[in-house]
Amino acid sequence: IEVRSYMRVLELVMNRLSAEESEFVFTESGTVETATLNEDGTYTLVMRKKTDKDITPFQQGDILKGVMNDLTKDGAVGVKYYTSWVQVKEVNQTDNSIKVAVYADKDTPANENFPPCELMVLHRWGNTIDETRQSCWYISSIEKRIVMLDGVTQPKLEESNYASFYGLPFDMESFKGYALNKNQPYLYVRGAFLQDVCFIDYLGKVVKQERYRGIWSQEVANN
Repeated sequence: IEVRSYMRVLELVMNRLSAEESEFVFTESGTVETATLNEDGTYTLVMRKKTDKDITPFQQGDILKGVMNDLTKDGAVGVKYYTSWVQVKEVNQTDNSIKVAVYADKDTPANENFPPCELMVLHRWGNTIDETRQSCWYISSIEKRIVMLDGVTQPKLEESNYASFYGLPFDMESFKGYALNKNQPYLYVRGAFLQDVCFIDYLGKVVKQERYRGIWSQEVANN
């Protein structure tokens, strides 16, 4: 179906069960239409247009991440995944293309990097110069977490980049010395507004807390 303005549906019937896998990143993104290797080692990526007047949302300094699933391997169905980390050097809105430099293996989380390719979906991970483009958040069924990142200036994350998360805890220096169960979910945030907080033990029973208010007096009790 192709809709040029809007579509009005009086009743939409969908499957009652929906299941998702892999990762969902909420940030600027785009699909590579063509990838051309330049003489200087950079790549020119023409991005697919969603509409006739669409332009790429990427900007200079953006750190982009893309993952490709190679479904065919030696003529058989395979499970070969590889990740590409690149940095945007130039943006050409006329051609809807970007010129990117591929990060060295040592600068990537897996210490192994691959060049971008056609049909790869790229998303912004951070930015090397623009502080307003250094954050994103994602949901990962692989990591079993909902994560918000901030201050990202390189593919490899530092502990300070984890602004918040809900799910299985990261192996962070800040958590050392605490009895965390790495197989159970935790909430990590900078601040929270809460109306009620209830403490329970691992059996679900309410934990009673003592509140010492000094030597008993009627005046203190009335307050």
